[in-house]
Amino acid sequence: MANRRSRSRRRETALGALIVAILGVAVLVGVVQAAHRSAPYRHSVDESFAAAASALMVSSNVTGTQLARVMSDPGVLGRVLLESRLQQLAQTATADSRWANSLAPPPPDANAAARVVDTLRLRAEATRSIRTTLEGLLGLTPTNPVGTAGPAPAPRCPLGWSG
Repeated sequence: MANRRSRSRRRETALGALIVAILGVAVLVGVVQAAHRSAPYRHSVDESFAAAASALMVSSNVTGTQLARVMSDPGVLGRVLLESRLQQLAQTATADSRWANSLAPPPPDANAAARVVDTLRLRAEATRSIRTTLEGLLGLTPTNPVGTAGPAPAPRCPLGWSG
């Protein structure tokens, strides 16, 4: 009989603990949801995302401005400096794209974070494409990594001769 009472008390204790745990989780979820709906919370989350995204866009815009300067007169730099500068700009654009992928968008973000990530990914791809095109047009040897020469470029065929 004592054994039966002991089991009954253990069941009651376990059931009571389960009920308390469920109520605790429900209260916690309610508090979190209320915090997410509060205007000051939303404002601080939005401001945090805006600050991170703004810093990222400033960095990307600086890279774009520098690329525009290089593109306006690539002959001013000389081959080695031009090659190095193009590689540095492509690497910076890729780093900005990776940084964009690490941004945590505020919920609900109306897909703003995805648009930022897509924009910076496209900028990085465009910068790499410009670099590749200029290297091809000028017959530059791609550097990989900075400061080390890649394989020698293939000799050019004379104009009008296909061989």
